Amino acid sequence: MRAGEQLQVVLGWNLLLLVVCQLDLDSTQWRDCPQLLPKVLVGYVPRGNESAGVYKKNSDTVTTPGCVALCCEQSSCNVVFMFKETCFLIECDSDSLCEPVLREGPQFGNNVRMVLVRPVNAGGRWGDISDIPPPVDYSRDKLWFSNNLQDLDMAESSLDKVCLMDCPDHEHCSVATGTCVCDEGYLRNRQGDCISAGNMTAVSALLLSPSRESTESPSSTKVSEGLDSTSKLPVQTLHVSVVSKIVRLPENGAALSAYTIPAELPGGEKYNYEWTLISQPEGSSKGTMTDKNGETLKLSNLSEGVYQFKVAVSGPGVYGEALANVTVMPPKRINRPPVAIVKPASKTVKLPNTGAVLDGSSSYDDDDIISWHWELQKGPLGYQPYLQDSPTLVLNNLNITGNYTFTLTVEDSDHEKNS
Repeated sequence: MRAGEQLQVVLGWNLLLLVVCQLDLDSTQWRDCPQLLPKVLVGYVPRGNESAGVYKKNSDTVTTPGCVALCCEQSSCNVVFMFKETCFLIECDSDSLCEPVLREGPQFGNNVRMVLVRPVNAGGRWGDISDIPPPVDYSRDKLWFSNNLQDLDMAESSLDKVCLMDCPDHEHCSVATGTCVCDEGYLRNRQGDCISAGNMTAVSALLLSPSRESTESPSSTKVSEGLDSTSKLPVQTLHVSVVSKIVRLPENGAALSAYTIPAELPGGEKYNYEWTLISQPEGSSKGTMTDKNGETLKLSNLSEGVYQFKVAVSGPGVYGEALANVTVMPPKRINRPPVAIVKPASKTVKLPNTGAVLDGSSSYDDDDIISWHWELQKGPLGYQPYLQDSPTLVLNNLNITGNYTFTLTVEDSDHEKNS
């Protein structure tokens, strides 16, 4: 062996020994991550999308290994998510929302990676997630992990996986991953359920961009911009108003219309509407709702009482809701006119007495009498009394001989009169 060759070999071994020692020194960090799933899941994002939990951007590292090390140091961190060289530490709301879901398309693939560090529930396990294979082998990450965890393996691509349980409504089993994915036209909401795509109210440039569960693809430049460094992605508030209605039986129908600001989405696109019944009169079950997904809700067969409805209006990146009441009044009462009664019907006053009392308080109505009015119909010449409008008329100046005739007129709450 020549001197130059010998020197090259010695330098090579020195370099190798230096790397191994450094890794041995750092290996103690994994004592805090006994539940770490030793796989780099390439091309996967959390099942709950941007609602999987709180995303915290960390600029201290640009590598998957460094991001995992940071996550292990934080007890609240459950999952590592890498977009290119950007590290996100996810504090998951639940294990199911952070389950990895394979995303297809050029903007995903090698650009996104996940590592499952610790389940949300203490003592929990990642279950059958360990069978999910990433399609691309990151040899750099594999080498790094293998030097720190002997049992780490990089999952290889496989086909025709079988789901271990029946998929819920609006989902089907993906043979590529062995997991349940949403049917066409459905997206997974905050709770992890697949609902109609028209009812999604929050749009994230990265996590709500469709994969197997949708058809549109956002540009990759929006991915890093769409994730907030400290909290979940905000949804713009849509101002919604509904005018409450009052109807009176026998009319038993009404219509409620939702008004939004702005009235339409950019480009003239329509909002999505969903009306729901919040409360109704006790014992009422015959009412019907029509056009529950339209701008105007039509109601029929209503009963006496108060109904409360909520409308939720949504569009791409916007959401708003409002409450409204429909009050059904009882049928209007058939009014009967009041009856005026004066007691005594006639009275004789002999001078020197000059006073008398006429009582109209016995007058009655089927609802309520709201006014009494006394008038002098006939009396001696020059007699001009002051007559107070009250149920009882008190006279104390009858000092002229002659006949006095007084009339009482009563008025009820429906403004009908009787004398």
